Amino acid sequence: MSKVAPVDCRAAYSLVELLTARAVAESDWSRAAEILRRFVALVPGDVLALSRLVEISVDGGLEESLSEAQADLADAHLAAGHPAEARAIAEDLVTRQPWNKAHIERLRRILTTLGEKNADQVIADRLSAESLLVDPIGEFREAMVHESPEQEAKPVTDAAQGERAEEPLEVDLSDAFGAPPAEAVAAPSGAARAESRDLESAFDDFRQEVIRDRTTDAAGQYFKLGMMYHGNGLLEQAVEALQLAARAPRHRFEAAALAGRIHRQLGRLDEAIEWFERAAEAPAATPTAAHELLYDLGAALEEASEADRSLAVFLELETDAGAFRDVAERIARLRGR
Repeated sequence: MSKVAPVDCRAAYSLVELLTARAVAESDWSRAAEILRRFVALVPGDVLALSRLVEISVDGGLEESLSEAQADLADAHLAAGHPAEARAIAEDLVTRQPWNKAHIERLRRILTTLGEKNADQVIADRLSAESLLVDPIGEFREAMVHESPEQEAKPVTDAAQGERAEEPLEVDLSDAFGAPPAEAVAAPSGAARAESRDLESAFDDFRQEVIRDRTTDAAGQYFKLGMMYHGNGLLEQAVEALQLAARAPRHRFEAAALAGRIHRQLGRLDEAIEWFERAAEAPAATPTAAHELLYDLGAALEEASEADRSLAVFLELETDAGAFRDVAERIARLRGR
């Protein structure tokens, strides 16, 4: 797999998880699997996405999808230097489809990598009549339950637990990702920069697809989207989503406050002050959150050379919170100007 911008890949996957969780909430397993397949077509060998695809295929009873996803996941684990994880998956494939030569060769290659001296005997034992008397889906589901934390795919369950929308979220990943590159699996190193641009373009299209959601809880989706962007360091995209989320009273305080902090981090003090003031108009979840907001507003005003307004905010904060952080020092400094 070519080296492309990892932050963009992870942010794009966060969006894929959001849509996958929505499909799972609607018990649309085939749609959830298709969303993930389109992602791994764009980002081949992504262990996290392939693990999630295997999980979806198991839970949805998608046998054909499961076999393909397992094969890709085993190859990805092997390429990533995790032959033990690859072996468990490859053995399951051989057990369920003993006629498939590709599965047998994959297992042989993995055993060789692990230093197994008698790989053929191990394979023969796996193909014995006794070992084939299993429930393939059930066996792999059990194996997934005991998967190590380091390798376990962690779905974004918050999206699945939210209120069901009156209308399903429409997702057209042919528009979002575009056609997968013909040579995505083995792109030459000289194509890495072009591939990165393709991924960035696909990610932007995908972002717009989510932003265009017209569900009844659109503001909640924007807020989750903004948090995902912020967690991945995509600050401009985070601000855009958070400002949309702040239109709803339910999310106004948190979304506007975080938007203000991002603007301040980016050096846009006028915008930061505007969004801090919008957040201050909404009720805070806790007194501490309200105090933190006032502190950030007062600091932004001081940085913007608005000493009088900054002093007024810090005096209000001192009245409400008492000895809060370095408010007393800031008040003394502002009074001395």
